[in-house]
Amino acid sequence: LIWYANIGEETIYFRERYDNYPVLFFSNLVINFLVPFFILMRNDTKRKFGSVSFVAIVVLLGHWIDYFLMIKPGALITRNEALAHASHGTTEHGNGAEVGHSTGHATEQVSDFVSGFTIPGLLELGTFIGFLGLFFYVALVVISKSALVPKNDPYLEESLHHHVV
Repeated sequence: LIWYANIGEETIYFRERYDNYPVLFFSNLVINFLVPFFILMRNDTKRKFGSVSFVAIVVLLGHWIDYFLMIKPGALITRNEALAHASHGTTEHGNGAEVGHSTGHATEQVSDFVSGFTIPGLLELGTFIGFLGLFFYVALVVISKSALVPKNDPYLEESLHHHVV
């Protein structure tokens, strides 16, 4: 849709990720679409616990990469812009002195960031593990307070012996 509509604002978003993060960009496509699609295409794999668990873990990893790819380039660009504007105060912006504003940027501080392939670091991994632990804690506390097997269900015995071929 973006290509057909020729929306320039959206193409900049994808161009940044395509040019500077090609490994993450294409692995995001493979992990979030192609792997689950081809594994779960057959009916027998959808009924096996192992294959569905594998796809669930792959998709969870894929969503983590997807969010990393959405946030990281924009955060680094914002950081670099903040470093570039750190050398002059806000008074020239407040006074509307835009005439000499663009000329002073040649001598400003240059960021040490080099755009290219970056991988999630310890901060991202620690945040992921922390939220995963919080999720399991809350889920297990809620599950422990309720009955998992329904009581007085007339079809309980029948459903326990039901097998899908």
